[in-house]
Order: sequence, then C-alpha cells, then structure tokens
Amino acid sequence: MEPATLAPEMGEIILPPAEREVRRLGPFIALMIQSEALTTRHEAFLAAGAVYDHHPYRPHVTFSVDGPRNLCGVLPYGGDLRFGSEVWE
Repeated sequence: MEPATLAPEMGEIILPPAEREVRRLGPFIALMIQSEALTTRHEAFLAAGAVYDHHPYRPHVTFSVDGPRNLCGVLPYGGDLRFGSEVWE
C-alpha cells in the first residue's frame, strides 16, 4: 500500500440505528452494520494497494472473543454509533 496516497480521515461518522445484527465471525462476536461511508473508505484502501482476504467486506464492530456462546436472543445496540477521526501510528 502506498501510504502517501491516503491520509487519516478527520471527520466523524455517525450511524443511526438501522440494519444491525450480532453475529459470530470465527472466534469473535461482532455487531454487523450497514455503512456506505465505511465501505467507501475500505475501497479507498484497496485502491491504494491494501490487501483484504475476507471477502466480501462487511462493516462491523468486534466486541468480544468468545467460545461457543449462544447468540440467540442477543439484540444489537439500538442507538447511534459514533466513529471519530482516524488515528494512524
């Protein structure tokens, strides 16, 4: 990836409650979300040469590493999700 072709995004992304689901991604539990802004940002990284091996891309927030917990009846967070500026180190 060519770091010079991208810069950290400084704006805020606010996702109102929408299509969300709690699901397992391998050993992780994640909140699956719909976000055109996050998908567009992912595509910008790919265009700059990043590699992504987990097709298709699905925006999500991972919140737990868990064993075989039953997720039946687990409801997704129903409030706004607020993502701040990117921090690159």
